[in-house]
Amino acid sequence: MLREHCVHGRLTLEEFSARLDELYRVRDDHELAAVLRDLPVAREGEPRIARRSWLITLIGSVQRRGPWRVARRLFGFSLLGAPDFDFRQAVIGDADVRIVSFSVIGALTAIVPAGIDVELHGFGLVGGNDLMTTEHVEPAPNEPRIRIWAFALIGGARVRQVRAELPAARNAALGP
Repeated sequence: MLREHCVHGRLTLEEFSARLDELYRVRDDHELAAVLRDLPVAREGEPRIARRSWLITLIGSVQRRGPWRVARRLFGFSLLGAPDFDFRQAVIGDADVRIVSFSVIGALTAIVPAGIDVELHGFGLVGGNDLMTTEHVEPAPNEPRIRIWAFALIGGARVRQVRAELPAARNAALGP
């Protein structure tokens, strides 16, 4: 918890170091509460969103569709196939999501709601990367940015921006 607050800039490195020293001397819950004083905590029952997620497939694809929690960093490797992401109902808990995909034969596919800033980088040795939009919509000020790096020997990436079907569902909390 202290590390997360330091990463997000709520604690300086000096404060982090001092509180970490205090943490190692803690003997009971009251002393622990003193170390964690004045730091915001997640609401009870609110699941944490993973910082990293690995998606590995040897033959076939891995899909993320419907309501799902997006990790801050997604790494994928595919031998024959590739990751398939649908962000229309996804809960994106971080302002900057980065996806890195390596495919030997295959293409990453993603559907991103219009209004979310998306960047596509990388290359397909035989193939390529395509970012398709049906209409230009300026990114909303508080919406996240999704940065995708897709590298493929044969294949690449296809990212399609579409009008959001359920804009409230993307940011609504998921049930257990």
